[in-house]
Amino acid sequence: MKTMNTIKPMKYRPAFTQVKKCAATASMVLALTAGAYGQTEPKVPFDLEKFQPVLSQSRLHSPRTGGNIAVRAGRFQNYELPGRFYLGEDGTTMVLGTTRSDRDRSELRHNATWPVTEGEVHYSARLRFDALVPEGEGWKRRRLHFVQVYIPRIPLGPAVLINARPIQDGKEDHLWAWVQGGETHDLGPRPDGFFNLDLRIKDGEVRVYINHELKAEDHLLAFKGQGRRAFFKTGAYHRGIEPHKVEFESLSITTP
Repeated sequence: MKTMNTIKPMKYRPAFTQVKKCAATASMVLALTAGAYGQTEPKVPFDLEKFQPVLSQSRLHSPRTGGNIAVRAGRFQNYELPGRFYLGEDGTTMVLGTTRSDRDRSELRHNATWPVTEGEVHYSARLRFDALVPEGEGWKRRRLHFVQVYIPRIPLGPAVLINARPIQDGKEDHLWAWVQGGETHDLGPRPDGFFNLDLRIKDGEVRVYINHELKAEDHLLAFKGQGRRAFFKTGAYHRGIEPHKVEFESLSITTP
């Protein structure tokens, strides 16, 4: 009588074990590659790739440094300005700040211009800043302008101005959007920590979003037919007695 051979079961090795090994190997290769090519920790804002598109097309306005333009577009490599333009503490953010008294500023002036009532533009940022101090002489008049749509050679300059105020219409520590020829819009309380701000303008129609929620609608149609062109400014323009800063986790500007 023939006996049947017993087939021994094969040992099963879960696929994820192999995946883990591959992932670990890949991480080691990436680390060795980074070392081989001399990659180092970021030291200035331009070292962060996410800010390079905006910085490559902007210049830094910081008049208290001895001239209106502190650095021109394309020259931000290895550049920082203590107290005014520098990396955040954790090395992943960009900070623009003021160091002196009233009307001090450090702003990025984006080079691209567009017809203010034609086409579509989009400013998008994730940013944060502290509340303005509600004390001292003239504190009710303090402002921190952090986004502007600017039109040269008109009496009031900004076509759209987004700022923080210690108090306005009885509301403390709110964000506001002012539109030339339109209205002043309450954007709600200043969020704690980082928040998303989006400013979209299409054919002169203005929309402002905070944390992806529509907060204001207005228009710039008063400029229609005038051939006016506008550009973005962003950073810290402080009307107050103490230094202030705006910290960006992300920033992008899209123009025609």
